[in-house]
Amino acid sequence: TQVNDVSASPDGQVYLLMQDGRVTSANAAFTFPTLSSGGRAIKLICDEHGMPWLLFDSGKLARWSIKGWEDIPFNGQSGDHTIIDLAIGTDGSVMAVSETHQLFTRSPVTKVWQPYQSGSTNQLQISHIALDPFGLPWLLDSGGSIVAEQPSVYASTDTARKPALFTRLLNWVNAGPK
Repeated sequence: TQVNDVSASPDGQVYLLMQDGRVTSANAAFTFPTLSSGGRAIKLICDEHGMPWLLFDSGKLARWSIKGWEDIPFNGQSGDHTIIDLAIGTDGSVMAVSETHQLFTRSPVTKVWQPYQSGSTNQLQISHIALDPFGLPWLLDSGGSIVAEQPSVYASTDTARKPALFTRLLNWVNAGPK
């Protein structure tokens, strides 16, 4: 089976999205249960805790937790939209691009998606997004232009890597023999 996408967690775990929809560790030591609904998984992203998220061709999102795959609804203050791209920063920032090329951010507290407010993104036809270690977007528009939001001062990213290791340790304890 071919690999369709790859994602690495902040602590160095690498996961593969296989053509048949399976998500597996790069060394094939662990395979996540396959999510049966939602369409075809097209993108794999790891969050700040090292947990995989899947974006489906239908726009559906799912996130792995210890309990299994959880649906992540994409609705908020601007009504329902379909996600075409997603990025998660090592600081826990989650941003998505909608089918209308609008940029959204997800509140870590309320879990509500809100339009991202930035003067530089309003005139773009955004097609892809990546987040830097501080959660700031790098955007590719449909014309091939790249726009990056830059802070005036960068902070240390040391704290962004600790949750993934802690989560990995919790997973080890929870997944061990009983």
